[in-house]
Amino acid sequence: MLVKFIFGASFLILGIAYLLFYLHLGGISNFITVGFDGFRGINFLGSAGDVRGILISATVMNLLNLLLASVLYHRDRFLAKLLPFVSLAVSVLILITIGFIIVSN
Repeated sequence: MLVKFIFGASFLILGIAYLLFYLHLGGISNFITVGFDGFRGINFLGSAGDVRGILISATVMNLLNLLLASVLYHRDRFLAKLLPFVSLAVSVLILITIGFIIVSN
């Protein structure tokens, strides 16, 4: 039950990141700041497609973790219960990344 709840929270956080992305950066066709260093300034310019790629790769990673957790549940319960927390951590980090990209643009 807890595993399903954590995976659901992980996908909910990714959904919030998608929503924030499309509300704030979806219609931008120019270059946006994707990477920023405090000492040297902007170090990576990209497009909205690059940010979309970050979101898609996080979604694929969460889906793979969900698949692995369901396959490994009867073999190794520790790993099957660890994967949802990894997915949740990745989703939170992606949400922070998207938030930083939105704020810096």
